[in-house]
Order: sequence, then C-alpha cells, then structure tokens
Amino acid sequence: MRDYHINVSYSEEDECWVADLPDLEYCSAFGDTPEEAVAQVQIAKEAPLIRGGTNQPLYWLVLLSRHRLAADIWNSVADKSPQGKFSF
Repeated sequence: MRDYHINVSYSEEDECWVADLPDLEYCSAFGDTPEEAVAQVQIAKEAPLIRGGTNQPLYWLVLLSRHRLAADIWNSVADKSPQGKFSF
C-alpha cells in the first residue's frame, strides 16, 4: 500500500495521541505516545472500510490500542440496550 501523510496531535479531551490519514476518510487511531498512535494507524490503513447496503461508508473501527478510550468505545458499541448518547 502506498504511503500517506499522517497528522499526529494530542487530544486533551481523550488524553491520548491521535494519528489520522486525511487521504483515507475515516482512518484514524490513537495511542499513549505519538509513536504508538502512528504505529496503530499504519495497521488501521490496511483494514477494510466497512460499508452499508448501498455501499456508503459506515465507519472504520479498529480497536488496537490499550488506551481507556478504546474500552469506552467498545463498551458503548457492545451495549445491546436501546441506543442513546455515547458517554465518552
């Protein structure tokens, strides 16, 4: 796969580093260090983009980090109760 420009920034709100590829819509990852976030987004860019029934992109969900945010996202997504607002 070709190389893409990677943006890396610290999220005060999530208390983690975020890496994203602006050329690949919906592709981002996070980590406890800038290096970990970049390593995770390198893995994420290889994952297939999940699409809906009319081929619309739904999301690119890769939970590869050990960061608390990954657990928060997974717990909210895995909750089978009626849909509400996410708590993170």
